[in-house]
Amino acid sequence: MGRQLMIDRQQLQEARQDLGRKLATWRKARQLIQSDLARQVRSSRSTVAMVERGHQVVDRVFWRQCESLPDAQGELIAAYDAYRQLATIHRAEKAEAARRARWETVMDGGNMADEP
Repeated sequence: MGRQLMIDRQQLQEARQDLGRKLATWRKARQLIQSDLARQVRSSRSTVAMVERGHQVVDRVFWRQCESLPDAQGELIAAYDAYRQLATIHRAEKAEAARRARWETVMDGGNMADEP
């Protein structure tokens, strides 16, 4: 039997917030303020702040730039990749649920058309 548990929006939000917390922890451990990190990865302080709060997901380029800084050990890019994988599964599950709902509607509609 296939996978039963679907990833819901809350789980995805929590994963995004966890990713942001990892960035904040990583940044603080290196004694950087948000504007320092933003400058080093060619971004804005507000983008760094939004990512750290889990309100924004930036592309892989941002995370690769973080990894190019000294003392980066692959932890951020691995966390980002894990988040993206979760998001991809979530999108696929939503699409499958929509497809099933659409076909159920078609099938129910077909039965209703046969009735007088």
